[in-house]
Amino acid sequence: MKKSKNVKFAALMLLVCAVLFCMKPVGVQASTMQTINTKRPCKSYDITGDNKKDSIQTKWAFDEYVSVIVNGKTIYKDKTPIEYDPTVRYCRFENGTPFLFIESYGVNELAQATIVYYKNSKPKSINLDFGDYGWLYGVSDLSVSGNTFTVQYSLMTGSTGFTRLKPCVFVYKDGDIKRKGHNVYDVAALDRYTTGHEMLRTSYVSTARKLTAYNDITTKDRAFSIKKGAKIKITKIYYNRKTLLVGVEYNGKFGWVKGIKRIVAYKKPLFKNLAFGG
Repeated sequence: MKKSKNVKFAALMLLVCAVLFCMKPVGVQASTMQTINTKRPCKSYDITGDNKKDSIQTKWAFDEYVSVIVNGKTIYKDKTPIEYDPTVRYCRFENGTPFLFIESYGVNELAQATIVYYKNSKPKSINLDFGDYGWLYGVSDLSVSGNTFTVQYSLMTGSTGFTRLKPCVFVYKDGDIKRKGHNVYDVAALDRYTTGHEMLRTSYVSTARKLTAYNDITTKDRAFSIKKGAKIKITKIYYNRKTLLVGVEYNGKFGWVKGIKRIVAYKKPLFKNLAFGG
């Protein structure tokens, strides 16, 4: 009898330990990301953060903008007309904060991607576009873990052509979602044409003209000059929605080169043999 009681007690203690181990602290939830259908009002999720289910819907027509409608109000509208159904992902950080990630594609597969969330009951958005300096060309490898959101995206800029960035990490802090690194992006690789008109993925390119590199993003102090035809490595991009700079390595030195808007890329490129950029 005593042995039986000991066995039952041991089993009970194991169960209690298992429950305690699996329990999350108060206020902590599992982070999540899932694609949702918003062609009609979707009423299964809370996006405003008040723990009540909201009506979430997207509206669009061919060659028109995507609109996001929450509880009957338009809270966001894309800047570029699209041609395909937008993909809407409902995401939630571990702390319970929800947000939407909206991905859409238009002419020539150029993309729009936006994070939409609420702060103090008001909608906010983060657009991944590069304005007058380039287009977003696609997103991949999306994930939500803890209180971070990771996405890798590719660009088509007038300065660097087809550019693949290293994964960008967005972090929730003090009611806001902000990207680590702020306005500086790390470059993974560029696509460059070879003499046989094949595409080569590389970080090294040749300059199309003489360039000036600056010490920092203020571009007040010159660091060094780069002669025409010199081989350089592109490692970073700085973009603050007003200015784009290209971070380059040349002869063991690093500097920032002023970028160009996409509209002048064909006339006066910075580098040679880049898809779209020169």
